[in-house]
Amino acid sequence: MEQESIVIKTSKEKFFLEYLILKKPIIDTVLTKINGTKIILSSTPRKVLAQLLYYNDMYSSLEETEKWKSVFSKNTKDLICESLGIKEHLLNIYISQLRKIKILDKKTINKLFIVYADTDHILSFKFSINGHS
Repeated sequence: MEQESIVIKTSKEKFFLEYLILKKPIIDTVLTKINGTKIILSSTPRKVLAQLLYYNDMYSSLEETEKWKSVFSKNTKDLICESLGIKEHLLNIYISQLRKIKILDKKTINKLFIVYADTDHILSFKFSINGHS
């Protein structure tokens, strides 16, 4: 079996967006299944999710309720707006969209979509040609 390895040098903050981009087809498939209709996670909501995942990771040492309060706090939202170069009302619209497609559940992230940034994170794809028959 031929194997190809690509090393991606990144920062902790950029990791989450790069991870979501690489997993896009899988995420879209999962979203379609849980929503019962075709869902495609577009660019800006994906960037918002990446930021929420970053802050979830950043506050992961806090107790669960405190962590989610911090992730969805006004201060964190301001930091996300600044990072993405968007106004707060647009951020709130994207957050509502993420809730509508069940990535967010009120003020938490659906466990299916949570990932943490370790020093070395390996994402592996195995292509099985004609493996479905």
